[in-house]
Formats: sequence, structure tokens, C-alpha cells
Amino acid sequence: MWVIINLPNRFKKTMEVWLGKCQVENKSPSLDDTWEVIRKFLQRCENNNEHSSQAVLAFKNNNINNNQNKKRQDGDYPKCSPGWHNPLTKRNERNCNFLKGDKTGLSSKNPIQSLVASTGKHGSKSLILDSGATTSMFNAPKIFTNITQLSQQIEKADGSHIQASGTGTVQIKLLHCILELSNCLLVKNLSYNLISLGAIRKPNYKIFTHDNKIFELVDHNNSTILNGNYNSGNFEVTIEGNKALATITNHNNILTLHQAAGHPYPEYLAQMFPTLTTTNLQCPTCNICKITKSRLKGTFPTPQQKLQFIHTDLFGPVETPSNLVCKYCLTVVDSYSRYVWTTFLKSKSETGFHIQTLIKRIKNQCKEKIANLLSNNGSEFKNHQLTTFLQDKGITHLTTAPYTPQQNPCAERGNRFTITKARCLLSDSGLDKSFWAKAVRTATYLDNITPKNH
Repeated sequence: MWVIINLPNRFKKTMEVWLGKCQVENKSPSLDDTWEVIRKFLQRCENNNEHSSQAVLAFKNNNINNNQNKKRQDGDYPKCSPGWHNPLTKRNERNCNFLKGDKTGLSSKNPIQSLVASTGKHGSKSLILDSGATTSMFNAPKIFTNITQLSQQIEKADGSHIQASGTGTVQIKLLHCILELSNCLLVKNLSYNLISLGAIRKPNYKIFTHDNKIFELVDHNNSTILNGNYNSGNFEVTIEGNKALATITNHNNILTLHQAAGHPYPEYLAQMFPTLTTTNLQCPTCNICKITKSRLKGTFPTPQQKLQFIHTDLFGPVETPSNLVCKYCLTVVDSYSRYVWTTFLKSKSETGFHIQTLIKRIKNQCKEKIANLLSNNGSEFKNHQLTTFLQDKGITHLTTAPYTPQQNPCAERGNRFTITKARCLLSDSGLDKSFWAKAVRTATYLDNITPKNH
């Protein structure tokens, strides 16, 4: 054990593993076994160094051979001069730097450095995936979701410096995902927007190029993280406009978010996703499932004199029969004076008889004729006996459309007011529910003597 404790630090991990193995096997480490473990460790280290040296030597020899082959291929051709291209050179005329205005004739050996060194407005709509930058840089403040003022110098490829004025978070909406970058720098006079490859790349991420024209950054599941054009050694993603750089969306994306959020109203969806434009959102599912019955646009004619329009309605059957053994109540309302008549029935078949009796009584009391009678299309109102009587009296029978009580407003409201008032009277009195008919009759009387707005 004394030997193990006094070994150099390079043997520490190996000895820890060896002692753990001895503890599992329930035996004490002997001196011979310890020396054997040390010998094997030193042999492994020697083999690793030998393999590393061979790999370095092979790499150097490969580079030397490549350079020699390249020199043999290029040959000693006359060099191009500014504004003139020598057709005997291997480089084609399109890629000749002398024709592009580069008087040195030498392209940048580090395209990323030359890219960073370029400042101005040209190319500001392009997004470059930079493998050499440690921090992502953008040239428009509106790209940032949040920004903090900052003053920092950035060294360009030519040794000069440019100024970064802020730092913050950028969200880039791509066609397949939303890329969020933190700790990005704002450099207003930068020609291109730069994404640091090191900031988004993980150990299992890979970059593929296809036909030397397009590139694709994929994760360990082969899911696309970023793609674009591979141009002159640069990984370039072209996006139309800086506003589109912050968020690129279309109607299909908005509709997908709307569906995933549970079909909220557009104004609520805009609060959830402030960068989206939801004004033109049209969801066919919402149009079908959220449809409601339209309000009745028309209005009932305003009566010019009393008894011009008489509204009738029948409610029941009441669960508890009255002490008069009645289960139904017939309500008649004059739409001009809002005067109410009520009568009680044992069955619906008595409706026609009671209406005829009530019309005769109203004529005798008011000395005036009823012009129009309004009711629903129930069989208690639409029958041969009542129709013949109304025709003989010269009364026009008006009926509402099916399932449209809004067309008979006076009778519906009259029923509701009378029933609620009768319920209150019955509750205050403490009487049994069988007195509901007398409560309705009392409520009718009180309603007729109560002032109303006509």
C-alpha cells in the first residue's frame, strides 16, 4: 500500500480502478500484482505515443504529396493582371480575382475573416453560418427580441476594429423550426448576419454538403437544424429582409399554431404570439363548430292603437296541478297598452274555446274590435274551429315561424314577467305550490296596475 500511495499522479486513476477491483474480489493487493498493473499502464502509454507519432508523420507526408501534385498540375503559367485573365490558367474566367477587382490576385485564405472584415449595407439580407466566430453577430436592432446596451471592440481580419453596440437574444423563424440564439452582438455596420456554428453545434451534429451547392446541419436524429446555400466556402442562408429574419410565417403556420392552441380567438392568439399577424386568420373548423344562431334582424310593427295586435301564448303543463285542477295557463297581451289577460285550462284542447270567449268579452268591455291575433303554429291555435271563428269576426291570424319565439315578443315577455312575479308571491306567502294559479291571477292583476313604458 505504501508503494501505491507514493506513485506519481499519472498513476492515480489506474490505481483507483485496481484497488476497486481488489475490493470487489475481496483480496489484498500484492506487490507483484501492483507492479504488473504499472507495467501494463506504461506499455499502453508507449503504444499510444507511437500511434500518434505515426499518424502525424502520415499526415505531413500526405500534405507534402498533395502540394507537389498541385504544383505539377498548375504548371508555370503566366499570371493574370488587373483587368486581364490568362485563359491558360486552371482558374476559369468567372472565378478570376483580377476581373473581380481584387488587384492582389489573391483570394482570402480564410473566407470567414474576409467576411467579418466587410462592412456596409451590401448583403445585409444574408445570414452566414460562421464556423470561426465565437459569438453570433447581427446588423439590425429589430431582429433582437431583447437587447442590452453594450460597447465592445471586434477585431476584423485586416487588423482593424468595429464597434458592437448591444447584446441580446435573437429568434430566427426558419421553415422547419425556430432558432433561438442568446448572447448575440449587435454590429450595425456589419455587412452580413453571422451565426456562430460553435454556439448551436453539439457533439453529435453534422454538416453535409450536396453537389457543393447546398448544405445541411443535422442533429443525432438526422433532423435538419439549419440549411442553405454553400457558396465560395461559406454556409449562407438567404432570408428576404431583416423583418423576415426575426419571424418568417405564412397562413399555414398561423393556422397550425391556432389549432395547437385550441382554436382561440385571433386577438388572444396575437397575445400568445406577438410576432404573428392574425388579422386574416380563417379557420374552417371554427366556422363550423362555433356557429351560433343569428339574431333576429327584423322588428315587430309598432301598434298605433289598442287591440291592433293581440299576442297569445300558452305555458304548461305545470307539474303540480292547481287547486282548480288546471295544468295550463293562456296568456293574452295587447301590444299597445301592455294589458294582460290570463285564463287557466285543464288541457290544450280547450285553447280555442277560451280564446273565442276572451275575444267576445274584450269586445264587450272595450267596445272595439280586434284587428290581428298573433300566435305560434301549435295545433291548439291552428285548428278548424278557431280559424272559422276568426274569419267570421274579420280577425287576421298571424303565426310565427317554427322555433322562432322572437317573432312573438310581447307574449313571451308577458309570460316571463307573470311567472316570475307569481313565483315571488307564492314564495313570500308560504303557500303550497298548488296555489300557483291564484298566484298567477294575482300577479296579472298587479302587473296591469303597475306603470309601464309603452
